[in-house]
Amino acid sequence: MLARLGKQGDQSVAPLAEPLRQSPAQVTKHLAILERAGLISRRIEGREHKLHFEPAGMRPALDWVTRHRELWERSLDRLEHFLDSMQEKS
Repeated sequence: MLARLGKQGDQSVAPLAEPLRQSPAQVTKHLAILERAGLISRRIEGREHKLHFEPAGMRPALDWVTRHRELWERSLDRLEHFLDSMQEKS
């Protein structure tokens, strides 16, 4: 859903949910979660709800991935040095 909103722009719920094999209740629940997470916003035009991708909502996830990536890279570097030292000893 996020990819489609990001690529195709604002959409109403029905066309956004159309290719998914989910019940309307499941789609509504999913959209509510994305909205609470700050990943989408909703604009009501008459009876139609237009959904908009909010890229700034991805910032916390990007920050988390960046922090953990640095941690894993340091850990893998230490493992590489350890394995190199083991090979030198044998």
